[in-house]
Formats: sequence, structure tokens, C-alpha cells
Amino acid sequence: MRQAGPRLARVSRERIAVELNRLLVAAHVERGLWALHAADLLRQILPELVPMAEDDRDGGQARHKDIWEHTVRVVAQSPPRLAVRWAALLHDAAKPATRSVDEHGEVHFFGHELAGADLARKVMRRLKQEKALEERVRLLVAMHLRPSGYDETWTDSAVRRLALEAGDAFEDLLDLAAADVTSARAAKQAAAAARIAGLRAHFQRLQAEAALDQLQSPLDGDELMAMFERGPGIWIKIVKHRLRELVIDGELAIGDRETAERLARTWMAAPDEELARALELSDRQRP
Repeated sequence: MRQAGPRLARVSRERIAVELNRLLVAAHVERGLWALHAADLLRQILPELVPMAEDDRDGGQARHKDIWEHTVRVVAQSPPRLAVRWAALLHDAAKPATRSVDEHGEVHFFGHELAGADLARKVMRRLKQEKALEERVRLLVAMHLRPSGYDETWTDSAVRRLALEAGDAFEDLLDLAAADVTSARAAKQAAAAARIAGLRAHFQRLQAEAALDQLQSPLDGDELMAMFERGPGIWIKIVKHRLRELVIDGELAIGDRETAERLARTWMAAPDEELARALELSDRQRP
């Protein structure tokens, strides 16, 4: 494999991309990635990853985990969805370029997520991957650190903002963040898992609340008063409640104002006993 590696230069980028896509969603992806590294094939098909794979950690003087080993584990721990696996492979690819060491010997990679997003775009374009896949991978790499900062102090607005920025890639982002924990310390793993689980639960609660908020009468009180040229009164509550019940039961579509207006006019034209009493009371209270 090592000897034949240079011949890959004659293989189309599209074909290489197809084979890489197959490898990344395979059951034993970590074996394939280590084989590519051992046979020096990364230099031929993913040269952007060579600095990461050959990172020597400053000869052992500076303290940080092996980037390539960590990357392979993150890929293997992530769900076998193509965008997530590509993002896992590329999420730390810009670390060698952003690496710095402080006076205490601690290594930092400031801005590696943004630099990594640019690198991911270049890789995907060079391999002529589909535009949608390219954009999703770029977004996931750019945002991969964000979920790990979650704690109980996050407001509903903060969670909504993160979810809106991620769009339909939000679940992929959470899965990537969950996979991006390779510490050998059980306590650290548990804490990281709890953060992601907490963020996921927070978002699910907001989704449930938003869904409930939509289950309302398509017509509000002001609209009903204008329609029937009547003042405020208990009759509004009755009509809105009936419309809302129909929405909850699925007999009236959310936001279907036309049908709601037709139903309201029918009820008001021939009110039942409850509505008739409410209308009579409203009439009595008119100035």
C-alpha cells in the first residue's frame, strides 16, 4: 500500500471521495483510518490531515493529548452519519496551525474551530463533495465546541439561539459534541455526558412548549370582537376555547383562520345554551 500510494494521483477526486465516504460510515472505521495513516496514504488523499497525524506534541515537552489518536476515537464514537463522521474527522484538523504554548507549558489552540471550518470547506471542495454535505460539515466543525459550554445557567434564549444557528444540524452537533470526549477519567466523561444530555433535554422542553403554544385558537379576542361588532365578555373565552379544542383534536389546522371564522359565525348565529347566556350577559353589560 505504501509503495502503490503515489499512483493514487491518477485516481479521480470523485472516486477517492466515494471510497472515503464508504470508509467513514463503516463499522470499523478506526481500523481503516489507522491503516491509511500507517501506509502513508493520508499524504495522497487527505494531505490536510498530515500535520495532525504527524503532530509530535513538541517532542513530549508540551502537554496535550495526541490529536490524531483523539480524532480517530471521536470518529469511531460518533454515529455513522456521513456529515457527523466527516465533521469528527476534521474538527481538530486545524489544531497544528493554531497551536501555542504558554509560560506554564500548557498548549492552546485558540480559534481552531473557525480555522478548522475553513479547512473543512477546502477539503470537501477539493474532493468535489456535494454542496449540502460541505456546508453541513463546515457548520459542525465551526460550532463543535459550543455545546460543551452548556450548564444550568444557560437561559432558554441561549439554547434557542444555539439551536437556530445550528438549524437542522442541531442533533448532529449534539452527537458530535458527545463523541468529542475521549478522556480516560471516568468523572470527566460523566460530566461531559451530563452537559450534553442536559442541553438536549433543555432543547426538547423548549420544543414541547413551542408545540403547545401553537395549539391555540386561530382567532384572538380582538378579531372576534371586530367580526361580531361586540364588546368584551365571557363569550370570547367560550368561542376561543372551542376553537382551541378543535385544534388540539386535530379537527382544525393550526392557523386555519378561514375555517375558524366560519365555525365561529355558525356558533354565534345559532348559539347553544352556554353561549346564549354569555351573549345575554355581554348585552346587559353594554353601556
